[in-house]
Amino acid sequence: LTFDVADYREHAMGMGANATAVAYVELRLADGMTLFGVGIDKNIVAASLKAVLSGVNRALKRG
Repeated sequence: LTFDVADYREHAMGMGANATAVAYVELRLADGMTLFGVGIDKNIVAASLKAVLSGVNRALKRG
């Protein structure tokens, strides 16, 4: 599966050090199709990775 991250956004749900991070990615596949993924975690790096995996899973499900 070949893709580029076309866009990436993040924000916190809540306030302070215990806020949950939310990451959104827009993936552009080699065939030009665009898919989105979302990840949520206490850690922004983990949320980002979950967002990418969410988008990749969508790509794999479409066939």
